[in-house]
Amino acid sequence: MKFSIFFNIRILLFFNLFVVSSICAKPIHAKLTHSETSIKTDLHKKSVEDLLIEADIQFNTYHFEKAIVLYGEIIKTNVEPSAHVLQHMADSYFNINKYSEAGIWYLKLYDLQQGALEENYIIKLVECLKANRQIRKADEILINFYEGKEQLNLILTQKKHLNNQRRKNENSTLVNLPFNGAKSDFSPAINKDGLLFISSREKENDNYDLFIIAQDSVTSDGHFSNIITDSTFVPSLTFSRDSKTVYFTRNSDTNVGAENVTNQQILRATIRNNELTNIKVLSFNNDNYSFNHPSISADGKDLYFSSNMPGGFGESDIYKVTLNNNGDVISAPINLGSKINTAGREDYPFVQGQQLFFASDAHYGMGGLDIFSSRAISKLEYSTPLNMGSPVNSAMDDFSYIAESGRNNAYFTSNRVGGHGDNDIYQLITKEVVAFQIYSGYVLDESTKEPIANAHIQLNSISNKVNFTFETDANGYYTLKLPCNNQHRMVFYKENYLNNRIGIQIGQRPSKPSLNNIIYLSPLNKIEKNDNKSASINSDLRAF
Repeated sequence: MKFSIFFNIRILLFFNLFVVSSICAKPIHAKLTHSETSIKTDLHKKSVEDLLIEADIQFNTYHFEKAIVLYGEIIKTNVEPSAHVLQHMADSYFNINKYSEAGIWYLKLYDLQQGALEENYIIKLVECLKANRQIRKADEILINFYEGKEQLNLILTQKKHLNNQRRKNENSTLVNLPFNGAKSDFSPAINKDGLLFISSREKENDNYDLFIIAQDSVTSDGHFSNIITDSTFVPSLTFSRDSKTVYFTRNSDTNVGAENVTNQQILRATIRNNELTNIKVLSFNNDNYSFNHPSISADGKDLYFSSNMPGGFGESDIYKVTLNNNGDVISAPINLGSKINTAGREDYPFVQGQQLFFASDAHYGMGGLDIFSSRAISKLEYSTPLNMGSPVNSAMDDFSYIAESGRNNAYFTSNRVGGHGDNDIYQLITKEVVAFQIYSGYVLDESTKEPIANAHIQLNSISNKVNFTFETDANGYYTLKLPCNNQHRMVFYKENYLNNRIGIQIGQRPSKPSLNNIIYLSPLNKIEKNDNKSASINSDLRAF
């Protein structure tokens, strides 16, 4: 039975049922066991009414596999299944992440209701159809539902971007890391000691331990980390920049509602000698709701997390709070707003500079949960979230994206087809693509205005330390590719001529090629020397 990536109050079976969940979680690819299928014995002797009562009991106590068997028996009676039965049958499959089966029943429910489903069920149906590669059908249902609504413009914008994004990721390489095992490996985090991740590899049941791998040795198997050994630890953590403080999630001391339902809370602790001290429950926690997936900003001033607390837009929303220098919460939780949060699930926030990354199943995606990126415009305003496309996202669940500061490496979790286990951690390696500004022209003798063949050009680009020497051709012609977002110094020189130096600032994006730039070199035997005839360069260098 596979690990649930979201800790949903609806489906939390964390230890007792070998499934972890939250308001945004569901078990992954659970299979019916022999003992669970034995419930079929003598079911034919029960009435439809008795079967429905028993099925609803199993469903409402989060025993979804047993509920599937019972609802299936009701459907076999040739009695036209009600919307209630179809909905619970679909939800049961959805909650154990069997998207293909769930999609069949959601589609039957959609047809029975003539498309009149609530928004959260439209989201689930579309998610399941896309996971089953029924993209056109999913888009048709999605666009029909949002026709005439403000949300449609956002969806169409995201759809267009995703179609273009599929052709723009050639410079990225995806690696299924060798340490992934047959069980769940997920929720990567980075501190000064290396890459940490959660795994159930050494457990007979679905309890989880924290493992660590040296930062430059991600091909190794990793070893057990005893930073967090609390049996109520829920797999989600983030470290301060100096790695002395950790924010993590654990089960609340109070069980809420039905059997096996436990909410989560976020705590802060200091790490000393590889052990937790000064453990504190953050002030915004409430035992009646779940608080998950903490992520601290690089400057330590903001803590992002997801929650199903009241007042949000959907099943789970992303919030943030302000922290003081001691890591204490000094503001009420702020919902990131309707640009980020939807009627579905938004989880696993990660911030790098002004860029927010998060997982969602309701923004326009490829199926299951997808990873999106949005830029902070102000404290309360964000740009349109855009799908990161393939190879980051797939038809299944992709989530818990993090990136290494100053490096072109990122990590995330996925249960996509082709993995080693229930959930695997993938490394995304992005080859840096340098944009260039074309700069060309001629080197001429200042006195005769004749071209100077084989004149030397020494280029120094300051920020990326480029240092090359070029030569003009027989016609004195040169062409240079100057890296963007850089300052460049060029020295033009040749024997028996005075050197000529120029400086150019190139912006972040290349403009039109700068052509026919004339550089003059003054002969040494000229009586009246003018060291800066290059003022006649006819291109507007400042425009770069």
